[in-house]
Amino acid sequence: MSIGALAIDPGRPQTVYAGTGDPNVACCFVGAGLGVFRSIDGGSTWTNVNSAQALRARPSYDLGGPFTLRTWGGDVSLRRVVGPGTVAEVGWRVRNRTFSLARPDAPDGRISGYTLGLDHDFRDVKATLAYVATTGIHLPCVFSPNSYSGADPAFAPFTIFDSTGKSRIGGYGNESVMTSSSHSSYHSLQASLSKNSPRAGIGLQASYTYSKSLDDTSSVLGGLFGTAGVILQTLPQDPWNPRAEKGPSTFDVAHVVTLSWIQLLPLNRVSFLRSLPRPLTTGWQFLNITTLTTGSPFTVYSGVQQTGAGAGGTDRPDLVKMPRFSTRRAVRADYFGLGAENASFFSIPINLPGGTGPNQGRFGTLGRNTFRGPAFHDFDFALVKDTSFGHRSNGELGTLEFRAEFFNVFNLVNFGLPSNIVRGSGFGIISKTAGSSRQVQFSVEIIF
Repeated sequence: MSIGALAIDPGRPQTVYAGTGDPNVACCFVGAGLGVFRSIDGGSTWTNVNSAQALRARPSYDLGGPFTLRTWGGDVSLRRVVGPGTVAEVGWRVRNRTFSLARPDAPDGRISGYTLGLDHDFRDVKATLAYVATTGIHLPCVFSPNSYSGADPAFAPFTIFDSTGKSRIGGYGNESVMTSSSHSSYHSLQASLSKNSPRAGIGLQASYTYSKSLDDTSSVLGGLFGTAGVILQTLPQDPWNPRAEKGPSTFDVAHVVTLSWIQLLPLNRVSFLRSLPRPLTTGWQFLNITTLTTGSPFTVYSGVQQTGAGAGGTDRPDLVKMPRFSTRRAVRADYFGLGAENASFFSIPINLPGGTGPNQGRFGTLGRNTFRGPAFHDFDFALVKDTSFGHRSNGELGTLEFRAEFFNVFNLVNFGLPSNIVRGSGFGIISKTAGSSRQVQFSVEIIF
């Protein structure tokens, strides 16, 4: 076992702490050690303070000097930093001055599901209509009690500043506390038709979903990056008020239509083809998979630090005028429609009386995942020909299968999300597609 850090309690010289690394996964750190050990007799005997008994006995983070932080999920008992080198006593896992914590007393997450449906058979066609919902509580999320990098003293209570309040002289930097205070909800109307019988040579699966998914974080790690210039999710704009992030989930799609269709083609029954050899007119199938969805949500970020909460890349602007989103203009990639003037739809609240941070601003009023990206349409077709060959005692020897497959057969352009940073390059412009162009492939397979 290796020792990563040693520290002596300045108020109790016989109390020594030894850090051996995280005993398990805590937020984004993976360690192979056994956690923090404490000796109260100058190092003669040691106790692992990460044991389950210690965590149950005292789920707090002790840094010297009283300080209690009230959060939306309950009180987290902390003590204000008195200088660098102070380490956790019990209950949390820590890495140096910039650290991640996990509340050992946090309740387990819970997900509940609800379904109410009706089924009816119309001969060999089955129809289903259902209400489907799920709710999640006590889901994991990241809380930043010391705000983000470069935070002002008012937003960084665990950092020691000089008398001017501008220079950091000790204490801790960014802190990430893994809590279980996130929540989510999903409600949907789901309808489907299915036919699996051989009647008329048709096999059919069709479905439609109208749904809404809400949460205050769609990823535990906070930052999600899509294509170039697109940020899907960040940590909360206000690090001390994550609940203000409630909005559509990053993966929310309101309308989804899917169709899977198989049609046998009895060409041998077509009058003008009956003169052809039977192996040429039998064994044909037509397949289709169609997917139609509305756009996924995205957030607009300002790209500048607006407040004293630090430079977390989380700040959002104010909405001045609602853009008219479209990909049918002369410049199809200009989703917002004003080209170089796309930023005029928004106002970044900086240089304001009473503002905070280097730009004297405030948090923007624009919500999370306020806007929707372009829809997605995809049509895939295939033509299959099976030809039996050879004979054996119980039937054919094998099958020769020919397939002609057409993906995105109409060569539709499905646009991705636009660049969503107001002060970033190409704001409001789409630089990536969400699917491939038309692809055609042919294959021959021998099946024994």
